[in-house]
Amino acid sequence: MVLTNAERQARFRAKRNADAERKAAYLQKEKQRYKACLETGKKKLIADMTPREQRKQEWRSRYHSSQKIKKAASSSVQPSPSTALGVSRQKLSALQKKADENALLKEQLAALHRQLSASQTRVKTLEKRAERSAKKPPTTPRSKTKALLQAENFKVTKASKVRKTLEFHHALVNEIQSSETADGSKHKFLSTLLAFLFVIICLS
Repeated sequence: MVLTNAERQARFRAKRNADAERKAAYLQKEKQRYKACLETGKKKLIADMTPREQRKQEWRSRYHSSQKIKKAASSSVQPSPSTALGVSRQKLSALQKKADENALLKEQLAALHRQLSASQTRVKTLEKRAERSAKKPPTTPRSKTKALLQAENFKVTKASKVRKTLEFHHALVNEIQSSETADGSKHKFLSTLLAFLFVIICLS
């Protein structure tokens, strides 16, 4: 198996650190190299750095720390395919359940709209019927006769004769009421008297 440079260096460092003498020698060598860099000005102490150099040093430190965290997170145990499949199935089931609930709510809303429309139609019908009932019925002789016959519940054999008589009576009353006169009470008395006489004749 071919190793990358990073993998080879990691193995070398691990093998070196496993030996205490080699590790101590390496640290001593690095310490001397650091002092030499300070003397030549290649490296500086933080106190000797300018504000810009200090900010750059701090940024590098944060960058390396974040890279270590990302590397540790990427090397963590990945979920197995079965676990990922289970999560996707659960999510799919939840989405299907939500879709079913939304469909049920839409159906209930449509049913309520239909009931509301039917109720509004019924209310309009009742309002029109009430308006027609509230209107004053026509006061023609024929309508008065029909109402009287229905109220008195005359027999069929007698209804024809009574109907003709009452129609003539109501026509005569209307003619009297429409005539010009100064005494309205007299016309009212005559109308009542004629009505009484015609009813007596019809029922005799």
